[in-house]
Amino acid sequence: MKPHTLAVISGVATLAVWAMPIELAAQTQLHYSITDLGTLGGSFSLGAGLNNMGWVSGFSTTAGDQQIHATLWAKQKNDLGTLGGPNSQAFFRPSERGTVVGRAETSAPDPFGQDACGFNTYLTCLPVVWENGGITPLPTLGGSFGSAFVVNNRGQVAGVAAVANADPTCAPPVVLGFKPVLWEDGEIQELPTIAGDPDGFA
Repeated sequence: MKPHTLAVISGVATLAVWAMPIELAAQTQLHYSITDLGTLGGSFSLGAGLNNMGWVSGFSTTAGDQQIHATLWAKQKNDLGTLGGPNSQAFFRPSERGTVVGRAETSAPDPFGQDACGFNTYLTCLPVVWENGGITPLPTLGGSFGSAFVVNNRGQVAGVAAVANADPTCAPPVVLGFKPVLWEDGEIQELPTIAGDPDGFA
């Protein structure tokens, strides 16, 4: 076979391979629907994650837009509340059992003057689990803040928790060091950080 003929056959085969996905995509029509989940009375909300039951967790501003509350959109809109402070926030998706994780403020000022959870209130902000209509704070590693980021269907929660000691490498408004952690059955387990870095998130 002549080299020119081989090149033409190769070129036609390549074009055919490229054309196949375009032809298949043209045959497949994707359908989406958009649902406005609403707010807790304020002007902003954010859905952070969706589980297989169609439940969405995230947060919403309340009336007047002065507070943010963790929210679960299931069969109805649910204000998940706080630990006595003005703000809370849920992350990622609820578990298939409907468990939601995040962080919530207490009414107590942070003892180190930190704004670790970024609400600009300088209140103690703890990792929490919302389930069965209640809110439960999770333990830290001796420090005054933490955040629970994700929960699996076994109830294991991953996140970050502050230690009791100041870390000079932290930038204000954070003073305390923090470690990646796993919570299971209310117990906290510190996870290793990358070598050379004293702080980390899970």
